[in-house]
Formats: sequence, C-alpha cells, structure tokens
Amino acid sequence: MKKIENENGSAIITVIIFITIVTFFLSLIFLYNKYQYKLVNNLGNQIQAYYNAKSAAFLALQKFKEEKQMTSASYFFQLTKKDSSKVKIKPFGLFLLVEAVSKLPGVTYTRRFLAGQTSDSRFNAALVIGDINNPIVISGNTIIQGDVFCGPQGIKSGILRGKRFNKDKMVFGSILKYNYSHLPNFNPGILNTQIKRLQERLTNIQSIPALSDSVIKLNNIIIELNKDKFNSLISDGLKKILGPGTIYLSDNITFYNIYFEGPLIIYSGQNINFSRQFKAKKILVNAKKITISSFQKINGQFIAQDTLIIAKGVTLTYPSIAAVFASEMNIAPTLIKISDAANVKGTVILSSKIHNNIKNNQLSRLIIEKNAIIDGVTFSDNYTELHGLINGIVLTDQFYFYLSPTLYINWINDAFINRRDLNKKLILPLGFDLDTDYAIIKEF
Repeated sequence: MKKIENENGSAIITVIIFITIVTFFLSLIFLYNKYQYKLVNNLGNQIQAYYNAKSAAFLALQKFKEEKQMTSASYFFQLTKKDSSKVKIKPFGLFLLVEAVSKLPGVTYTRRFLAGQTSDSRFNAALVIGDINNPIVISGNTIIQGDVFCGPQGIKSGILRGKRFNKDKMVFGSILKYNYSHLPNFNPGILNTQIKRLQERLTNIQSIPALSDSVIKLNNIIIELNKDKFNSLISDGLKKILGPGTIYLSDNITFYNIYFEGPLIIYSGQNINFSRQFKAKKILVNAKKITISSFQKINGQFIAQDTLIIAKGVTLTYPSIAAVFASEMNIAPTLIKISDAANVKGTVILSSKIHNNIKNNQLSRLIIEKNAIIDGVTFSDNYTELHGLINGIVLTDQFYFYLSPTLYINWINDAFINRRDLNKKLILPLGFDLDTDYAIIKEF
C-alpha cells in the first residue's frame, strides 16, 4: 500500500513538473508573439511615418513654389485624426533643404531631403545654343548624340588647319532650327537673398567651440577663421568640422587635411583653395575665387564671384554645383575652368553677361578641357570652350576657342556631347526660368 502511495505521489509530481514546463513555454510563446506583434506594429508605424513625411514634403514644396518663397517657411498637415506632419523648408544655396517630421501614435519620424526644380523639354536636348544669328561649326572628331536647338543657319562642318570633319554624320538626333533663342535665363536671386541675410548676421560671430576628439561641432553658430587660426587648429589635431553652421573667412586661406560635413556654409570675400587631403560633403561655399585641387571625392556647391578652378583629377560627386555668378559691380571677365581629367557630377553654371573684349581675348567663359568629364548639365550665358566629354546637356550662348592667331566663334572641335545616358527627368538647381515643379533629389 505504501509503495502504491509513493508511486501516486511521484506521478503527481511529474504531472506538476510537466504542467509547469508547458506553462513556462506557453508563456514564452505568448511573450514572443506579443514582442513580435509590437515589433511588427512599430515597423509598420515607421514605414507609415516615412511615407507620411515624404508626402508632406511634396505638398510643402508645392506650397513653397506657389507662394514664391525666397526664405524659410513652415507648413503643417493633419493627414488623419491621429497622423500629422510638420515640414520646414529653407534655401541652401541653389537647392532647398526640406525637414519633415511625421507623428503617429507612439512614433515620431524625421526625414531630411534635398530638393530642386524639374526640367522642361529644352533639357531633353544634347545642345541648346543662344546665338541664332550664326551657324554652329563642328570640326575634328566632334560627336553630338541627341537633339540640337539652334538658329536658322543650323549646323555645318568646318576645316581646321587643313583637317576636315571626319564623321559621316554631324548630329545623331534632330536639328531643330528656330528664329528665337531657346536658351533659358538664369537668375541667382535666391542665392543673393541668402548672402545678404548672412552678411547681416556677421555681427553675431561667436567663439570657436572647443576641440573634442579632433572634431569641432558648430551647432548652428557662426565662427570666424583666418589662415593663422586654421593652421593653429590643424597643429592642435583638428580633423573635422561638423555643421550645421557657418564659417566666415576673413582672409585668403588654403584648407588641407580637413573634413567638412554639413549642412555647412563657408563664406568669404577673398580667395579659397581646397588643397591636399581636403574632403567634404553637404557644404555651400561662396568666395571671390575658388580653387579645388584635392584628389579626395568632394560634394557641395562651389559658387565663386569671378573665378572657379577645378584642378586636374578632381571629382565633385552628385549632386554638386560648380558656378560663377558675376555681380553688377564686377567688370572683369569671369571664368570657370574644368581641368584635364576632372569630373563634375551635377551642374556647371556661368552666369556673367559682362561685355567681352574679343580683340584682346578677354572673355567670360566656361572652359572644359580635354579629358574633363561633366555628368549632368553645363550652362553659360556667355562663351563655352568645349574640349572634353559631356554626358548630358550643353546650354550656351556661344562657343569659342582660340588657336593662334585665330579666334573661332561658335566652333566645336574634338568634343563629345552624349545626352542619351542622362535621365530625361532631371532635377535642376533653382534659378532657371522654368515653369516647373519643385521635386526631391535625394535624402540629405
């Protein structure tokens, strides 16, 4: 009898242990499923918040354009009873910075975008020339793949120093002849407004933050640098300057062995040289003369007042801008030079309707040297001297090059323009006189 009772007791204990183990695993499964549900729910909210933020950014860009804003603006959108988005847009050089904050129950999601302006039909061509009074003359090994907008005299082949144009076809596309110019105008008014506001804020220059782990973080302040101070900071171990913020340069300066990350504005009325081991992304630079000679990949907007030199082998990554805008006070010729083997991925703009002295070869012009590559758009409302490769579009008032002792106006020699490999739906910097929408370029 006692043996049977012992066996019954053991059976009860076994059952209790079994029930405990089953209950434990059921609890684990329940908790795991609850965790999975919460994880999936949070993921769903994050995805929904992302698309809410992007949708709100598009709506805000539409309103920003309709209102013809030139400065910062904020917008609020109540998408549903529980979902809302707040969007702030501010100009950053020739682009727009868009910050969209989307709120769902338990989730706040912030996305930042870089935006520009969509193109029109003129930007589907390979070449648009403003001069309608003279033909375009092509010689050497020139190849144009895409349509051409030109004057009534169209395109003809030329003989240069006894060498004939040696292709079977001048244009691999349509030659569209017009009695009026299709060259768009460019107005850097949105940039000029920013510079004017920045100049007013230069009375609020603050001390340079302390160096921490070789980094200076600006945190939305304006600091002043000069050559001696920069060299001293480099000697102290400075390797990075991080935005958002503004650097005002009070004299000529050469930046080297430094990394800038923005959004960061660098402003000067003097000359800036970006030299050895200089790296940057998301920066806006405005100075009298800018020279870039670093072999590191660089991303930014480089906008000079009279001269911009992109040295041999330099790469500006997409969506960079290389530009010169001559002020009304500037009477000297302006220049952009994209040197041999340099590569600009983005937009090159020369806006300089300064009177040229052709007899003395004093011309405002955009020079693209042999083996230089532009992946994107080049624009000049003056002269373009083209010897390199354009994977995209050339818009210019006239072409030019000099071969002693002769000036060749509206000649293109040994150049290659290929529109076919560039996306037809372009998003451009702001400033072209286009009746088109604003659109997001990329996350920023």
